[in-house]
Amino acid sequence: MKKYSLIVFSLFVFSIGLHAQGSKTVAAKKSTTPFEKIMTDMGFPYEKINDSIAVIVFDGANLKSYKLYCLKVDDMYISYVNLSTALPKKIGPSNYPSLLTKNYSMDFVKIGMSESSKEFYVRADVYINGTTAANFKKIVAQIADATDIIAADFK
Repeated sequence: MKKYSLIVFSLFVFSIGLHAQGSKTVAAKKSTTPFEKIMTDMGFPYEKINDSIAVIVFDGANLKSYKLYCLKVDDMYISYVNLSTALPKKIGPSNYPSLLTKNYSMDFVKIGMSESSKEFYVRADVYINGTTAANFKKIVAQIADATDIIAADFK
């Protein structure tokens, strides 16, 4: 009888030990979206507006501070700076030839104007498929540099 009592007691203690181990809480890891991952991996400090929009603030030599927006739209990343709000002076028709000349000289980044709002922007679009954080960082840096170069004409 002692033998069976010892076995039952051992099983009882063993089952309590298993139960105690199984009740440990594990902190849930916050999942990040691919957009958040690429924004973080670029290394620029950014502010997340929502799941598909982030803002990076840059300081340039010709422009004190301006916001660069990164968006995830369908299967593309779109990055742009709104020149109409970033530049201290209003862009007028007298500036169009200069902007067109700079647009021609830029490699990947393009200067454009919204037909509906008449706002100017520096923009680049890339497909998500195959885009790495290192490549996207170069594109974002090109947009920032182009914005600062254009700002020199508006001092």
